[in-house]
Amino acid sequence: MRGWQEWGKYTPEGLEKGIAYIEQAIKKDPGHAASYAALGDCYCWAALQGLMAPIAVFPKARAAATRALELDETLAEAHAALGAVT
Repeated sequence: MRGWQEWGKYTPEGLEKGIAYIEQAIKKDPGHAASYAALGDCYCWAALQGLMAPIAVFPKARAAATRALELDETLAEAHAALGAVT
């Protein structure tokens, strides 16, 4: 939740903190599909806003969204995250 909250500020600092919190959540629970979907969204948003190079983060976004779908193929957020980078 903290990751979503920080990312939702839509600032470079919020994005950085959001990614860090989401990565912590994934380390604590690597089976939580929504965390992977959120990470994919963060990376995609960063690229689209010009905060990170698309060539550097789109593969990370795609990998995170794909992992989310491997864990829960019914998760709408994971489908949306994958759709944003394809």
